[in-house]
Amino acid sequence: MEQEKRSYARVYVGAEVGYRVAGTETRPGRDTILLQDISLSGMRFVANDAWRKDTVVGLTITLPELAVPLSVTAKVVWQKQLSASFFDTGVEFQDMGKDVRGCLTEFIQKNLGRVEERRKSIRCNLSTMLTYTVLDGSNRTGACLTVDVSKSGLKVFCKDELPRSVPLALSFSLPDMDQDIRTEGTVVWARFRDEALWEIGITFQSISDEQVRLISEYVRQTLGLRWE
Repeated sequence: MEQEKRSYARVYVGAEVGYRVAGTETRPGRDTILLQDISLSGMRFVANDAWRKDTVVGLTITLPELAVPLSVTAKVVWQKQLSASFFDTGVEFQDMGKDVRGCLTEFIQKNLGRVEERRKSIRCNLSTMLTYTVLDGSNRTGACLTVDVSKSGLKVFCKDELPRSVPLALSFSLPDMDQDIRTEGTVVWARFRDEALWEIGITFQSISDEQVRLISEYVRQTLGLRWE
């Protein structure tokens, strides 16, 4: 499985997955990963640890609307370090039973249909670093890990809580872009996670038509969709 060219339709899924690296012991409360997208051939997620290529990982995937978690074995095919504790990771499924494949196929087909219906606000994964400045007179700055993006906003993981309704100057990049997207946004929701991180939703406030076009095109290409 290549990072940019995949032969199977994939969908964005914001869910957590339990994992165990072959030959290691589990670490209660630690061995979970944030799922980014999934297809019949593999999936992409944000891991807390660096793994070598071809590392074998046992996965327990709990997807929305599926009553029973899916258990599969996968092999690491690529990994990119995003920060000291976040690693963008792609794995290829190795052992998938007929029943598991059938459940995953049905889930993907159903959710691709929903993507088409919600295409005006659909989001997709985006694993990159975002820098911000709080425009409240303090000019406090920091950096976050982006999780997903749509033309209307972003979801990020941040070590610090960000103030609601206060303008933020934002800067982030899309893959293969020469220049960063620089705009403003505000926090619309936030929740504290067990990993001592804030999960935060940001809506864009001052974004140009060209920036909206670039983000929309990235979403379409990432999800393999073509609409007018």
